[in-house]
Amino acid sequence: MAELHNKSLTIQIAGKKYPVRLTPEEELVARVIEKEVNAKIDEFQSNYAIVDKQDVLAMVLLTYAFDAHQRSEQNHVIDLEKKIATLEKLIDSAVMFKKV
Repeated sequence: MAELHNKSLTIQIAGKKYPVRLTPEEELVARVIEKEVNAKIDEFQSNYAIVDKQDVLAMVLLTYAFDAHQRSEQNHVIDLEKKIATLEKLIDSAVMFKKV
């Protein structure tokens, strides 16, 4: 049923068009991503004189993969810090209870 609200769009990456079906919410995100990816492609082409589109796309993919991995590790550290804080509170409570 949700597919009825999907809209057919064309996303252009590195000069090639890709048809996609997206919800209105996804469309906004897709347009932002489309601009970001194409900007990264332009950046790699101008800064590193990469001519081959496949090489440029590989470099952009590696950049995004690296960023995603770093965010994932940061989230993992934050989760561990929260768990440690919870354990510290439990230990403090246990120590206080034992004193009483």
